Amino acid sequence: MQITIEKILQRKGKLKAKKIALLTGVTRKEVNQFLYSHEDLYTKDEENFWDLAGNKPIIRIGGAKWVSAKELNKCLQEAGDIFGSDNATIRLVIEPNVSILIDAAAMLLSLCNQLSVEGVAVELDFSRNTMVRGYLYRMGFVKLLHKDVVVKPQGANNIEPRSTRNPSSSLFELSEILPGEEEGGRLPVDLCNKLEPFLSNGSVSIYRQVFAELIGNVRHADTQITSFVGLQAYSGARPNVKIVISDSGKGIIAQLKPSMFNLHSELITLYRKGDKTFEEKVLFCMFSKGSISKSYDEEDRREDKLVKGGMGLSYLGSLGCNISVRQSNFSVTFISNGGELYMKDVTKELPRIKGTHICCEFFLTTDHVSR
Repeated sequence: MQITIEKILQRKGKLKAKKIALLTGVTRKEVNQFLYSHEDLYTKDEENFWDLAGNKPIIRIGGAKWVSAKELNKCLQEAGDIFGSDNATIRLVIEPNVSILIDAAAMLLSLCNQLSVEGVAVELDFSRNTMVRGYLYRMGFVKLLHKDVVVKPQGANNIEPRSTRNPSSSLFELSEILPGEEEGGRLPVDLCNKLEPFLSNGSVSIYRQVFAELIGNVRHADTQITSFVGLQAYSGARPNVKIVISDSGKGIIAQLKPSMFNLHSELITLYRKGDKTFEEKVLFCMFSKGSISKSYDEEDRREDKLVKGGMGLSYLGSLGCNISVRQSNFSVTFISNGGELYMKDVTKELPRIKGTHICCEFFLTTDHVSR
């Protein structure tokens, strides 16, 4: 009953017990008994209208056994534009009996940090799912979390990242991408060292160049909020490796406009026509044709630097990589088939999250992921 009543009050605002009973399908007596026994959660005014205590919007993370970035977007849609509201406090509750995939964890981390920087008091509540809490903390989630985010239950941040104890062969902890590091510094090398045991095709050097380019682009994200990269290998019916790269900047399309117009004339035509599919076509061009990169300057073009010059991303399709890209208010999924990359679906009118959030997914031929 608690979840149902909280969702109703979030959506409808203050209501009398009679109306709440009507919407929940139980008796007014049952509603009153529940509300009066949970006065820490609900308040009643002089006119007998009930509301959430403190009127803290609650975003419930769940809805599926395995919560992916796609499922997280659905959870956020129920809350609307949380950045555009006047909310002083937002509470994110991890539902019981769910697990969170690394692409959802990365987006959740960026969301919490962005809200905190904007002055919203964020509560991240693991009270009903300590298993997810343990996983997120061991993957280094907490070390990148904004200092003002309140984690419940208290003491959760005492869990050490796994690297301080027993390193996992299937996990590359979320690691900060430092601005100013040439081509991402050591991160592409360390990431590929973790990825190499799972590879069945392609040279490790190609993977390293691809991820150096992706991570290098983050250096131009124009944000003071932490950007990061991570990897998780999954066993099961379709064993796979997911690599996430997230920043909270102005978005990759805004970053790359100068180079995209110089190299792809068809994009100029679409832009001038005001084509509604312009943004997703830019992303498709970026990952299928390459040459769109902040690190691809005039000198690179004169010297025809194939991989460094933005072409590295075009290899992802031939490497069998599926790609999902989340921008401010839309997402695009690309799938690899027969060595070619295809646009699978586009989801628009998503709740606003700043920056670019990329997930590269490689399916493995054998299940050799450490459990």
